[in-house]
Amino acid sequence: DGVLCDPASRRIRDLCISGRPLDPAEEVIVATNSYRVDEVADAAWAQGIRTVYEAPILNRDILLRHISSQGRVKPSVAPNWSFVPHPGHGLLFTSAPAARTLLADGALPITAVGPAEDGFWRYRLRT
Repeated sequence: DGVLCDPASRRIRDLCISGRPLDPAEEVIVATNSYRVDEVADAAWAQGIRTVYEAPILNRDILLRHISSQGRVKPSVAPNWSFVPHPGHGLLFTSAPAARTLLADGALPITAVGPAEDGFWRYRLRT
């Protein structure tokens, strides 16, 4: 609902665009899914935000077309964001039970917690 529960909290820190810090007064265009826009449309902080362009095609369809046209895509990972450490806290998320097999060597900061609803599994990301 867009309510700020803790005025001292800062979910996003050191935000940069093309390697330079973002000026808080700078206007930017953000590409996002329509459901993300709908989630915040009524939030007080989102008032005055306007849609610049609304495509008649879903993001997933754009990706599907691109991948299909390339034949094969070699994705790369750019470590351009991270979670701020909060000692003693973690993030719970749900994924496939088979994901547990990727945790066997302990290289990832993720712990399997237990079964979740609908056949999924609950995991904890240690921050």
